[in-house]
Amino acid sequence: MNKNTKIVDASFNPHFCDVLEYHLTECEAFDDFSTKFERFWCDGVSMPEYDSELLLQNVINTKQIRTRAWMMLGQKVLGIYQMTIKLGKQSVENCVNRLPLIDCLPDTSDLHWVTLNMDEKAIIIQLK
Repeated sequence: MNKNTKIVDASFNPHFCDVLEYHLTECEAFDDFSTKFERFWCDGVSMPEYDSELLLQNVINTKQIRTRAWMMLGQKVLGIYQMTIKLGKQSVENCVNRLPLIDCLPDTSDLHWVTLNMDEKAIIIQLK
């Protein structure tokens, strides 16, 4: 398989989606959107709808992967949010070398790696 058709499944896969969901839940990035009685949280990150998002050449060119996340407020489903995962230098290198992206997740105490737009139902994640 050549570089243009290789899918980065070793880096971005269902296991990474599960870890990202948990990582988002553990961080304090959504605290401003929680209420006194209900917590705003992520209830799942999906694999991209289109396989082209995971083509290595696409990842190298765009330095991002677009997918979706399910967001909740307490037990109420708020809906599906469009998620853009922006890839930094380390995460692009991990994709090229077929290494997991889990090592590229920022520390949960750093609030600058998640941007949320509730009006547009969009989340941007910045990996290392």
